[in-house]
Order: sequence, then structure tokens, then C-alpha cells
Amino acid sequence: MNELTAAIVGCGKQHAEAYHLATAGRLAACCDQFGIAARYSDLETMLREVRPDLLHIVALPTIRWSIVEVALRHPPRAILIEKPLSYWPSEGYRILEACADAGVAVFVNHQMRHRAPMCQAREWLKQDAVGPIRHVRAKTQGRLVEHPTHLFDIVYALLGERYALTKPDHTRSSAPVEDRAATDRKFKPTSTCKR
Repeated sequence: MNELTAAIVGCGKQHAEAYHLATAGRLAACCDQFGIAARYSDLETMLREVRPDLLHIVALPTIRWSIVEVALRHPPRAILIEKPLSYWPSEGYRILEACADAGVAVFVNHQMRHRAPMCQAREWLKQDAVGPIRHVRAKTQGRLVEHPTHLFDIVYALLGERYALTKPDHTRSSAPVEDRAATDRKFKPTSTCKR
């Protein structure tokens, strides 16, 4: 298999360090400064010169559409965007539609479902080792569209599409997003994970 190249926009130290663990690719460039050989201050120049297979967007959600718009002029094979995709649904849909029109796969980074405890739990559910799922209660903190989205993704990864998000019940911060939600999940007694 050929080595894949990745480039990061809005490089975060943890994100850049994670590429050292990748076995199928390498971090070829970033638009920031963390000791990567090729550093750029201009996104379009980086994309034109490096032509990455994967563009990893770590920049703030408020500027992600403008980054995607530039990236699609030099389309990578895929774009990995940190959560949230956007603070605004209309902009999130714009990103998804533009990438689909350009034939570029787009993914939101929810890596927690791939950690060992989650994989083990998913395996137990597949094997019906824990019995039928009747109710799920989970709690998390932070702005609902940022780190708590991992919780919803984990529940989805474990149980599939058998749940729906209930309406957020309170906003405490100045961010244009909900930061708290109350949800209740109930399942039919025969429901078990078949993933």
C-alpha cells in the first residue's frame, strides 16, 4: 500500500503528535509550527505544493467553511474535520454538500469509538453478553457541540440508530451553541447491538 500524506490546518500539538502513531501514512505539512518539516502560512500554497491525500482541519469552527472552500480548489481525497463540523447547521450542510459535489470524502473526528474499552463493549453487545438493552443514561460536560459529542457518538457506535437526541434544556455560555442537554434513551427489551 502506498503511504498516504496528510496536512493539518490550524495545527494543534496533540493532533500533530497523533500522526507519529499512524502506520499507513505520515504528516507531510501543516499551516502552523510544530516541528513539521514543511510549514506554511498560506493554505492554498500548502495544498498546491503538498497535494495531501488527507486534509485535517483543526482550525476554529467559525472559519471551517472558508478553509473547505479553499481546499476544494485543490481537492484532497478526504477531509477530516474536528468536531463540531460547524456551529451552524446551514454551514455544516454547505460543507457536506460541497465536499460531496467535489467527490471528496468528509469525516468528523470522533475517535473515541475506536478506543479499546469501546471496542470491547461493542463486541460484548454483538455477542449478546450483557443481555437486552432497555435504558441508556449517560452524562458529560462542556459545550454540547464540542467534547460531549463524543458521548453521543459512542452511544451511536454501540447501539446504532435506535435513539434520538432530545431538546437541549439550558444554555449557560456565550457560545452560539447549546451547552447542556437532557436526554433519555429507552429501548425495546429485545434490542441488542448487531454491529
